[in-house]
Formats: sequence, structure tokens, C-alpha cells
Amino acid sequence: MRANLLMKKLDRWLGIPLVLLLGACLRVRDLFCRESTTDPGRLLVSKLSAVGDTVVLIPALRALRRRYPAAQITFLCSSINVDVTGCFPTVGGRRLVDDIILWDLAAYAKQPWTLLPFLRSLRACRFDVTIDFEQWIRATSLVTAVVGAPRRFGFRTKGQHRHYAYNGTVAAPPQQHEVRNFLALAALADARDDDGAPRLALPPDALAWADAQLPPRTGGPRIAFHPGCGATGRPREWPAAHYVELGRRLLAEHQATLVLTGGPGERDLAERIRQALAAPSQTPNPKSEIQNAAGPTTFAQFAALLSRCDILVCGNTGALHIGAAAGTHVVGLHGPTNPNKWGPVGGDGLGDRGHTVLQSSIWCSPCLDLGFEYGCDTYPCMPLIEVARVYQAVAGLIE
Repeated sequence: MRANLLMKKLDRWLGIPLVLLLGACLRVRDLFCRESTTDPGRLLVSKLSAVGDTVVLIPALRALRRRYPAAQITFLCSSINVDVTGCFPTVGGRRLVDDIILWDLAAYAKQPWTLLPFLRSLRACRFDVTIDFEQWIRATSLVTAVVGAPRRFGFRTKGQHRHYAYNGTVAAPPQQHEVRNFLALAALADARDDDGAPRLALPPDALAWADAQLPPRTGGPRIAFHPGCGATGRPREWPAAHYVELGRRLLAEHQATLVLTGGPGERDLAERIRQALAAPSQTPNPKSEIQNAAGPTTFAQFAALLSRCDILVCGNTGALHIGAAAGTHVVGLHGPTNPNKWGPVGGDGLGDRGHTVLQSSIWCSPCLDLGFEYGCDTYPCMPLIEVARVYQAVAGLIE
């Protein structure tokens, strides 16, 4: 947590003046450069986090590949989201990205003298276009400025002072879905052809692994609960007791098979819910299957696991977007987050109503725009999403 706080401070207090300085130099240079009228041969696309955001980025990447089928597209990412690239779909037999460059911000903060060779190597690639899909972090704006491509696109995010590195910007309205925001940015590079549906291409070995892990169906639906939202996402979690109450009703009334998912740090949370549901006095159907599938997996394995479930219930976290992109019906629970911006997107695009969104009834919901600026430190919104509402949503999908 301290490391994250330090990185945010460095990004703000060093990043803003550096972006202003480098951006001013680029603007002067742009005055004397004639813009090319030919299609770009080399594009650099930046997205350092997070997993869910990278899944939602797929339509924009697909639009870029359709528009520039012969271009060399390089993806600048981090260890946080690099595994998502293994499940990117193809367009016309070509991968969405050709090259992947990992950028470890923490490592460069500890050894800043290693940053200069890294930036030199990027500049030597002589990219024609850079597209920065980050919204608040200044680090990728600095990369954009240093690379110095003739065409530089990024978000003009209020209060972040990062747009000075670009010569083409779009706003990211809080009430507009991130898919649309990303597509609007891709459209600056004349890439507009996409239906807006994030879809994952799951490897056969990951699907086989998921089939081996899951319990057999009991005749009812297979429903996944993803109760955690990561180490920094606790305010977005629906209470464990609510999942227990919902699970009991689904077991009793629909003979559901329940699968509890989560990362390595969420296995204990999933196990507490499993034990509460599996208690002899609580389980109404002795043949009910309740499995704790939380723990270490690859991204592909986790996505495959969700794809083998009929319904996923979770808060706004990466699992919500992964499940939707893997073809699972999602019941997304939103408190501090805005479903208009971060809700699940159906397989037929942004107009698809194949998923259900439930928003907290509290007056101050939602309070997030960039994803970290919570409006309070008590987080009362998620418990106010009633179990009865969630049950009705799930039951409606079953029927």
C-alpha cells in the first residue's frame, strides 16, 4: 500500500511538470512537421492495468487491427495485465498485437538509471502512431512524449494534466461506457469498425482444465459467486453473509451447483462462504454441489472456469468483465462504481441486454470516476443491495 501511495505521489508531482515540459517541446516540433497521409506502419498501444480494463479494451484493439491489417502493433503493458493478451482474439488470421513490451514501473522507481535505456529502445522503434489508453497515470503520457511519434492520441481527463503529450485527444465522460471511450480514442486513428463486444478466445487446454476442476451438474444451473474484489477493492465487495443467504435460496429452489471463485488471496473468503453453505443444518439439498475454486490460476484458466458456468454473481471487478467476455450471463453489483461506465457488455455489443446490473440504492452511489477516488471511508453502499433483488435477477436468468 505504501509503495502504491509513493508511486501515485511521484506520478503526480514529477509526472505533471515533465509532461508539460515535454509536451511543449513536441508542440513546437509539430509546427514544423508535415503530417503523413499514408497508413501508419508501426503503432504503439499503452495500457498498464487492470485486467478488466484490458478485456474491455479488446473492441478498440480489434478496430485498429481491422483498419490496419498489415501494421505492426506493439502493446505496452505490465505484469498485471499481460496474461490477458494470451486470450486476445484474431482478426483475419492476425493477432490483435504483434509485439508485447513489459514495463515494470516499480522496478524503474527503485532503479531509475535503468529507465533511460528502456525509453531509448522505445524511441528507436520509430512508431508512427501512439495511442495511450490510460486515464490518469502520467507515466504512459511521458512514454508517449519521449517516443515522439508524429501522431499521439490519448484521453483529456479532467484534473490529470496528461493531455499535453498528445496532439489528438478525446474526453472520457463519466456516464459513457469504457468500451465507447476506448473506441472513441481508436477512432482518432481512423479505426471505427467494431461492434463493441469484448470477446475472449479461450485455449482448448484451459477449457479442458476447467472441465476437470468443476463438479458435475446436479440438474440445475451452475452458478459462480466471485465475492472478492482484490486487495484494493474491498469497498466494491458484496458482504459474504449476503452470498451465503443467496446461495441457500438457489440451492433450495433451483438445485444449483455453486462455484466460488477468486484469486490466491481470496481463497479463505470463498472457503468461509462454502463452509456456511455446506453446513448440514443449512444445506437444503443433500446432493447439492458447492465448490471452492478460488486460488492460483492462469488468466486463461480462470476465464475458462467462468465460461463453464451459466451465471456469475459479483461486484465490479475484473471477473465481471472476464465472465461477460467469456460468454457467461453476469449479475453485476455496483455500489461506488458506475454501471454506465463499468457494467458488463453482452456478446452482441453495447446494446446487448444479456446481463443484469443492480445498483445500490444509497443516494451517493456511484462516487467513482477514475476508479480510486472513493467518496467516503465507511463504504455503506454494497450491503444495501438486498439479497432479494439479487435472487430475483438470478432467478429471472434461470427461467
